[in-house]
Amino acid sequence: MSVNLAVSYGTKPSPPRSQSVLFYAPSQPDYLFGQGDTVTIECQSVERGLSLTWGLCRNTVRAPFLTGKAESRVDNSFAIEIPTAGLAPGFHDLRVAVATTKTTPLTGVTTFGWRVMDEPLATVRPNDFHSFWRSATL
Repeated sequence: MSVNLAVSYGTKPSPPRSQSVLFYAPSQPDYLFGQGDTVTIECQSVERGLSLTWGLCRNTVRAPFLTGKAESRVDNSFAIEIPTAGLAPGFHDLRVAVATTKTTPLTGVTTFGWRVMDEPLATVRPNDFHSFWRSATL
């Protein structure tokens, strides 16, 4: 989802991606999941990962509304399956912390979309919106 960002070319990924934890979604390479899809995001740390904790937040919100754990697989990767029952349409941030053989855990974040076409759009207009613009165009 970040290949079209307007950033200069280089080896350092653009925020919020990190170089220490890599994410991928084999079933949905565009990270846009729809009704009936299983939201499974896999990640891999550049160091030997022992376990992983994750938190699911609304996009750009740091407080998680759902948390979980994942165990390391043989290839040093983790599979995170997000339960979709009751998940609101829109974009969500998946924040992870990977416990490694070093003392400091590696952290990473990725963003995915769940039923984004069903996300309600809010239009907040003052009560006098139409009369204001009518008078401004006369």
